[in-house]
Amino acid sequence: MEADREDKRDDDVANQVVATDIVITEVQDGVVISMPEGNEEPQTIKEIPRVRFDSNMSAGAEEIADTISSLNSVLPKERLPSRLMSTVVERYSSFDASNVETLISGGFHRYLGKYKSVGREYNLTFPTPEIHFENLSYTVWLSSESPTAKSSIGGYFKSIVAPWRKLRTVKKVILHPMSGVIRPGSMTLILANPGAGKSTFLKALAGKLTSRNGRRSLKGNISYSGLAAEEITISKLVGLVDQLDNHFATLTVRETIQFADRCLNGAPERQPEKLREVARLRTDVILHILGLTKCADTCVGDALLRGVSGGERKRVTIGEMVVGGQSVFLCDEISTGLDSAATFDIVKSMKDWSRTLGGSAVIALLQPPPEVVELFDDVLILSEGRLVFHGPRVEMLPYFNKLGFECPEHVDPAEFAVEVASGLGGRFLKTQGIQAGFKPPRQAIQFEDAFASSPLYRQTVSLIEEKRRNKLKSENEDKLQSIEHLICKNSGTPLYKSGFIETTSLLLERQKKIWLRDRALVLGKLVEAILIGLLLGIIYLNVQSKIYLRMLFFVIAIFQRQAWQQITIAFQVRNIFYKQRSRNFFRTLSYTTAESIVQIPLNVAVSLSLSVIFYFMSGLSKTGSTFVVFYIIIICFQHAITAYFTLLAAISPTITIAQALASLSVSFFLLFSGNIILPQLIPDYWVWMFWFNPVAWALRAKMTMTYWRNPQYNLMRMVAFPIYAFIFGSAFYKLTEGTSAAVNSHVGLMYNTLDFIGVINLMTVLDTISGERTVFYRERMSNYYGPLPYSLSLFIAEFPYLILTSFLFMNVEYWMIGWEANAPSFFLYWFVFYLHISNCTSVGQFMAVLMPNIKVASVAVGALSVFFNLFSGFLMPHIQMRDFYGWIRYLVITNYSLESLVSIEMGQCDTGSPTAHGCTIVNVAKAGAAPAYQIQLKQFLHNNYGFEYSYVWRNIGILIGILIFLQVAIFLTLRFVSHLKR
Repeated sequence: MEADREDKRDDDVANQVVATDIVITEVQDGVVISMPEGNEEPQTIKEIPRVRFDSNMSAGAEEIADTISSLNSVLPKERLPSRLMSTVVERYSSFDASNVETLISGGFHRYLGKYKSVGREYNLTFPTPEIHFENLSYTVWLSSESPTAKSSIGGYFKSIVAPWRKLRTVKKVILHPMSGVIRPGSMTLILANPGAGKSTFLKALAGKLTSRNGRRSLKGNISYSGLAAEEITISKLVGLVDQLDNHFATLTVRETIQFADRCLNGAPERQPEKLREVARLRTDVILHILGLTKCADTCVGDALLRGVSGGERKRVTIGEMVVGGQSVFLCDEISTGLDSAATFDIVKSMKDWSRTLGGSAVIALLQPPPEVVELFDDVLILSEGRLVFHGPRVEMLPYFNKLGFECPEHVDPAEFAVEVASGLGGRFLKTQGIQAGFKPPRQAIQFEDAFASSPLYRQTVSLIEEKRRNKLKSENEDKLQSIEHLICKNSGTPLYKSGFIETTSLLLERQKKIWLRDRALVLGKLVEAILIGLLLGIIYLNVQSKIYLRMLFFVIAIFQRQAWQQITIAFQVRNIFYKQRSRNFFRTLSYTTAESIVQIPLNVAVSLSLSVIFYFMSGLSKTGSTFVVFYIIIICFQHAITAYFTLLAAISPTITIAQALASLSVSFFLLFSGNIILPQLIPDYWVWMFWFNPVAWALRAKMTMTYWRNPQYNLMRMVAFPIYAFIFGSAFYKLTEGTSAAVNSHVGLMYNTLDFIGVINLMTVLDTISGERTVFYRERMSNYYGPLPYSLSLFIAEFPYLILTSFLFMNVEYWMIGWEANAPSFFLYWFVFYLHISNCTSVGQFMAVLMPNIKVASVAVGALSVFFNLFSGFLMPHIQMRDFYGWIRYLVITNYSLESLVSIEMGQCDTGSPTAHGCTIVNVAKAGAAPAYQIQLKQFLHNNYGFEYSYVWRNIGILIGILIFLQVAIFLTLRFVSHLKR
């Protein structure tokens, strides 16, 4: 009855307001201007106090509350009820959605009131819940192994191969039991030192933490207006803003927020008719509120690509969340890397959002200045995972004063509170006014106990217990029950706003923009394909049919190596994908489908550029139908192998492990393709790999379309780690050199060893150096150090790693294969191998600092690896190279490395050591009916490859010279080349 009387009174008041015929027009110079019907002159109703706001921020948020307050002053009685206020705004506001200026200018409150009214009608807005956390705690059991050992490749493989093994664990309490309330429409500041548990606390409120596998334990209750997390869809109500701003650098601010808008709200055409035109301008409204209008068409940028400022980029991150309509935002250290002015602007924008839309914000900041702290309503302080204070901001300093700590005027309150709570606030102890016998707390657990016994905490706990016990029987019962109803109702809506086809179309449009704007990558791939096609065509120009298989094998290997670059590309966008998928932007299937489709045009162009040039220059079948089939096989293989490397990037925790898995896969694929080792010679326990292998299928299909001949080569190769060396060594244990095929197998083994170990070092170093390069640019500008000590540090840091890696690898491979069993040959072989991988690592470092970004560097490394392979002296022996291009081999590292390794093991045959491998008699089988003959191994290498042992020391000197040259080139590049476009 009371509610009915109140509604009737509101209707009477509304009619009274209608009778006055007042129309709010605009806010000018701090005065509300109104126009009664029929009057020509505006009337001043009430002067509004001027409120300071940043020039980059929208004034709309300030106008809303003040203008509505002035409207309330028209009535001589009490303030208008909120429901009546909505009625008045709805009656005297109308959407003019011609553009964002007409929608917002001079009346943003009208837009807000109308949108709220229609939103309630169509259930488009989400309520702001009151969040209770009671006895919330979080415990993890960590491995006693060091983080470095656990994240290493060996540790990762142990977890896969032997998941049942028991590891010693230690218990670590991240959050100790704590209770509190996050009030609707409030701004809460979290203060804590790094590692105190604030990120874990925010994740718990966002529903991102769970108890799992007995390794993690989340206890306590978290409720949202009385409802447990299982009863609602938290992602629709709560948004978590990460510390890092993960965005596509080449997209503009408008495109980034518009994409989020379309994903989270659907197409404007699907909105209710009353809001259809307004929905088209939703992105512009968000840009206006966050002060991003002036930079809306500027690319977001990143550490290297010049774009918006750090503060504006953080607002873009917030805009991605605000556009989704969540009513609670949890922000984790959003001030990282920003100055105090930018931090103030961002928090001020969140304050405006909270005041305007009634949302709640919980923000963790490190050392916020006083003007930022004053924007908050409540403060929550953590220390060592313990709750030491949670209450109104104005009560924070008086509370610590009662504990015996006084904040001087020259000390920031936030700094004072954190320092005291961490046990380091001895300098703030009061010298007088402390009760006799009272001992101020000095440790986190003592502060926790002190707060637990405070009236403020007891009041909070009593409130939680009372609402739980009485089923929310409080003065706001109707409001809270309404919130419950809305939360549950909205939880039944679809998880994704758009269908599969619509979402996939959105992703296709976005991915197309990203690829087209990365001109360096696209042009790099096309130029690489054309150059490699010309190079292959020239080298294999009208080549004899007996090496067709080897030639086609290498073409497939090139496409496989190009697909390897996908790992780097996938890792660059993986964090963005994780962020958007967790917030229900799109389905995973939509993303993978769009990513696959958008790569088709570029893959078709790249493969066509390479295939046409190579195919017809090399003298393969001249018929058009045969080429079409050849090209279709190339396209299918390219997509299959690209998808496989993308899978490796998805399942690997780090890019280093992904590169290692890729190298292992490449080794298996090529080894069991049917070219390096003939199918009939593959051991029974490896036959399955031959039939599973996509490279083998592609090679068989291409040879069927061209020409088939079984070569006399039985090759074997190794990968970067001793365990892989053991696997391959066990398959070709103690291989002799008694036949020409066996000799070619040994040479092929050394070639593959140089190839894949070199490629591993080329690829894995790119990510490390590219990440450090940005730091170098920043610290060099601050005059921390110059390019010379930095370039030297790159070499020195790699030195022990390369020494150890090369020794472990060679120690397994060398003795299992059964090469020269003497110390001089072993250590000389090891030294040459070390020089080779050192040069490959330096080439990777050089490409990382020379190229504009890691994706272009990956393309460049892929092209260089083709040169390293073609001119190594194995795929095309030196003696068969034509003079007009043969000189290129003198610029290639593998030319000197392969000749030295082969000569050390099989090119020595002095008269004083007749048992040396170079003195072995080799049986050489001739093709057709020609009789076989015998020749000394040393002479066989000279006749077929042009290798000479006398060139070993010359080659070692050249390799050392190349290493020095590369280090100088790295220094000069760091000194004179900068890709920092900021």
